[in-house]
Amino acid sequence: MKSSRTGIALLITVMFVIVITVAIGYALKQINKASQYVEQETMLYQNFVFVDDVLNLLNGATELQDLIKDEAPEDLYTFLSSSGFITFEHQGVRLVLHITSARREFCINQMTKDQEEYLYDYLGRYNVRGEYIDILKDSISGIKEDNSYFTRLFEEQPELFRDYIASKKHLKKLNDFYKKEYRDDTLDVIDFDNLFSYAHDDNVSIDLNYATPQVWELLTGMDVSQAEVFGSGENIYKSVDDLQLNEEQIKRLNKFSYSFFEPYLQVKMDIIKDNFISHISFEYSIKDKKGYNFVYEI
Repeated sequence: MKSSRTGIALLITVMFVIVITVAIGYALKQINKASQYVEQETMLYQNFVFVDDVLNLLNGATELQDLIKDEAPEDLYTFLSSSGFITFEHQGVRLVLHITSARREFCINQMTKDQEEYLYDYLGRYNVRGEYIDILKDSISGIKEDNSYFTRLFEEQPELFRDYIASKKHLKKLNDFYKKEYRDDTLDVIDFDNLFSYAHDDNVSIDLNYATPQVWELLTGMDVSQAEVFGSGENIYKSVDDLQLNEEQIKRLNKFSYSFFEPYLQVKMDIIKDNFISHISFEYSIKDKKGYNFVYEI
């Protein structure tokens, strides 16, 4: 029965890839007709068209809705495995589309007191000073009329947004401040791309079927080699019992919000033409048929 369902999921995934390939190929053809625009304006126009087309395709894909009917982790795994990387090229414009789980990393904007303790432990393994967590806390604490921040971050960079950490670029500014303020380069060994996510929605849970090795190390305190095994994506988990963790690891894991089925996609688009390249990313809720947390890098 399981193999039959997986076969069906694979079939609808293949159909989805075929549909999106044809549709975006047509969009590429149409976009190239916009020759009256200057190069950079054309690139901007292309970006909006691509995003709109991809959203429309995702919204209209009955295959995705089928994935969430039974909330089966193996079906989502099959879809992501089959359609995680798609590339198109037409008349000098190349689009590279990456689709992964949007619940692979730890959402730094929702850090609680208990989680702060475990993040301190994780960073301490790599000799990062505890003051770094103070910088993170300042960055998600909002505007304080009494200026009671833990660090001098906003004295040095008063223009920084303070309600939440918005993106990787935002985090880089925090990291650069830490390095300069404490003359410490230990942050360079931390793979933040696979550790933090930057959603600012409520109740963001980590999908343990896609958690990265860095996140497994944070969540459970396990060593690097064990975290690599759990983060390899080779196994599908449906319950905590499937993880076979020890009592201390489970206790620590339970301080975080997690599940085994999170139908949210992280969509990344690289659009390349001549000497111009754009990076666009957004999260997509399969259930709500909605894209959000858009980041444009042009």
